[in-house]
Amino acid sequence: MALKELLSTDDVRGMMRQLEAFPETEDAGPGRDEYTGYGRLNAAAALELANAPWFVINNEENEHCASIDSLGNLVVEGDLTQVAGAINLNPTSDNEFIIRDSSYDEIVRVNTPSSHYAAEMFIKGKLYERVSISLDSGMPARSFRIKNGDGDTVALINSQSFTNSTLEPTSPNTVPAGSVILTGRCFIGGDADRSSSQGK
Repeated sequence: MALKELLSTDDVRGMMRQLEAFPETEDAGPGRDEYTGYGRLNAAAALELANAPWFVINNEENEHCASIDSLGNLVVEGDLTQVAGAINLNPTSDNEFIIRDSSYDEIVRVNTPSSHYAAEMFIKGKLYERVSISLDSGMPARSFRIKNGDGDTVALINSQSFTNSTLEPTSPNTVPAGSVILTGRCFIGGDADRSSSQGK
């Protein structure tokens, strides 16, 4: 029997409140267990996310390699390399997910190995997380977009560079082509506890 047939999100939320397994402390930091420092899981939120629409990249065995959900969260099973050079962006003979610009140059490559935990994502530009500006205005028209059920863009990969002082506050404010811009966060299996996401 599937988990969702056994427990509703409200059931899980209620149990977590009753258990109070991880009390809030100033020492642990947001989302951290006060004794181990390990990340905590909000099971109710996880169940809600599990039922949300996802754009998924699977391997031949139909195992998850990477995905973007309707809240703008990116999940990569293996690692993510920013400002990747041509050696990492060039296609190989393996099955892969590729995004190209209008000149047919690769700006994103996701390999999909049989061991899905080794899946890697290479992006020509940078990774931007928890973006609060609208991704539906002021962005390059030729972009790969993921939209939620309301038609709002929650994740975007730009095919050409553009200027934006919110994303790039330092002059010349250039957001490089092949950047991944998310309204949510990026969860990287190969670097699950990276400091850039700690406490964000």
